[in-house]
Amino acid sequence: MFGPSLVGPTFDPLGRVANAAPPVPGFDIIILAGQSNMAGRGTYNAGLDPQAASVYQYACTPSTSILSGQAGTSANYKTVLNTSYPLEMPEAVETGLIGPVPAFSNGYAAANPGRKVLLVPVAFGGTTLCTVTHRWASGTPGDDLYENAIARANEAVAAAIALAPASAVVGIGWLQGESEVSIAQATYAAAMDALIAGFRSRITGASNAWFSVLSMTPDYISVSASNMTAIDAAHRDTPNRNTKCVFVPGIKLQTLANPIHYNDVGQRYVGNNWAKSIAWLNGQMATALQTTITYADHGEGATAGATFTFSGKSFSTAAANRTIVVGVTARQSGTAIAPSSVTIGGVTATPVVTLQSPTTDGQFTGLYSASVPTGTTGTVVVNWPVSVTRCGVGIWAVYGIGASAPTTDTAAAQNGALAGLSVFIPPGGVAICYSGATGGGGWTWTSQAPSTTTITKRFDLAVQATYMHSGADAAPPAGGPHQFNGANSVSGVYSTVAAAWGPS
Repeated sequence: MFGPSLVGPTFDPLGRVANAAPPVPGFDIIILAGQSNMAGRGTYNAGLDPQAASVYQYACTPSTSILSGQAGTSANYKTVLNTSYPLEMPEAVETGLIGPVPAFSNGYAAANPGRKVLLVPVAFGGTTLCTVTHRWASGTPGDDLYENAIARANEAVAAAIALAPASAVVGIGWLQGESEVSIAQATYAAAMDALIAGFRSRITGASNAWFSVLSMTPDYISVSASNMTAIDAAHRDTPNRNTKCVFVPGIKLQTLANPIHYNDVGQRYVGNNWAKSIAWLNGQMATALQTTITYADHGEGATAGATFTFSGKSFSTAAANRTIVVGVTARQSGTAIAPSSVTIGGVTATPVVTLQSPTTDGQFTGLYSASVPTGTTGTVVVNWPVSVTRCGVGIWAVYGIGASAPTTDTAAAQNGALAGLSVFIPPGGVAICYSGATGGGGWTWTSQAPSTTTITKRFDLAVQATYMHSGADAAPPAGGPHQFNGANSVSGVYSTVAAAWGPS
């Protein structure tokens, strides 16, 4: 068993202890459970994935093959290692691979400098909580991986206390769901709640441990034929069903070729977001991490055309870290439309999230962003491949989200689906929601429990005749994570998009 080097006491001439050793810092013990994204499928980079000296792991790769599907063995089994790479998971030693853990553990260690961190890596790729040959279902006893996680965690607690009596279980991380097949939201939620309760009751000292649910890749959720939206909804709702829980948003467009797995950039982003989420949960969120947002202006083009130029629009205060986000909506009945380009202050904008309605509706709504550090006013130009009857824009200045402005979550919904539209705002983050509608205005924007953040509606205006647009934003003062919901009180054809960003 690994332990710190201890030196015996020496005494001065009067018999007093001259070199009394300082107390050994206790370990904050964190269990890492789930499947392959937690185990790690991103590529390790020594320069980008440094290891904090205060982070340890309890090795969980067996010395002999004792688990179904196990791909490797390790002589380190059931020992404490002063390293967080490679993680020794039950399936194998994850050499050359990273999940969200390196970024998370470094961030957690930095926020808790008086403690050591002991990771208990018990994730296993390709495994399920509910589907057929499930391996995580709770019970007494429960499935093999559920029981293995509890056994390894309790061993780790005993080992940590032997090294440092002030050690304790502080949290559990869960990143799983990709292998479930057509499981209803309520079914998965019930199984997950039972797993949380089981872990908290059967792992020594874990009754008050936080439980963090990390998002599957948004890309896989959107394309999977296995009802990943139900699993995602159960994940997002976990803090509403359980105490001391937090949902950690994922990031789009940062996956391997198979969108099931985050790439290394995605894993680092999720890991950093995880650390910030726990800092928020623990009341450690610094105000310096708070991104800021300012609603700047709007514009309405009621005359048909293929180019709409909105000149002299406010861009708010200029700053090196300013990103301008523009909501765009338009309609051309009987034609499927989407902008050919959007420029903001002369800079070509990047689409953040877009929604193109069916041809019969001929409606488009989207959010676009560009880094525009200079100028307090400017011009927004929206070009369309065909003439459209009307076009509206909403303009926001967002500070501190980085030049590339990666979103942490996006959503889009049309007509009756709007009531379920939501995005999760990460700690220190902001969100924008923008909508266009035929049939009149009347939007309300609300937060969802347990969030108490204020969603501010900025405008609810006619673009032309009965075509309306509305915009809202939020910047939770407590840092998040929070949920941002929208609802439209009028009938008609409407489309809504929303996005959230975290600090760079």
